[in-house]
Amino acid sequence: MLIVRLQKHFRERQMEWALAAMATGWGAILMSSPSTFARPFYAPLRRMFSAEVWGWAIFAAGLLGLVTLFINGAWRRTPFLRQVSSGARMTAWAGLLFGCLSVEWQTPAAVIYAGLLFMDGMAMSNATADGQRAKSGTAGDGH
Repeated sequence: MLIVRLQKHFRERQMEWALAAMATGWGAILMSSPSTFARPFYAPLRRMFSAEVWGWAIFAAGLLGLVTLFINGAWRRTPFLRQVSSGARMTAWAGLLFGCLSVEWQTPAAVIYAGLLFMDGMAMSNATADGQRAKSGTAGDGH
């Protein structure tokens, strides 16, 4: 039964799962190789925070999303925590986007981070709508 619930939930929340996994991976890679931040591309980000802070923060935001989505799919609704994790990832994507935009050269990474920021905004909107449906009693099976 749990597997069936998780499969249905995953299909409904694919975008959120992908965003959380990307953030977790991004943070993990940076934590495992902080020298990545020595490249000129990351200079604006280094001015904000160290590689360790960026890595841990983005990893934590992604992991929070993964744990929240698992709980949401396996046991109970977690729209508020889904909103919080989307908001945390949006903050990370926005920081990365503004870092990209502040370098002297253009990079396609800015488009990717803008897209991730937009998609997490949609995920937050979906979580908000799920919470509103739950309050009104129209949430279906609750996941």
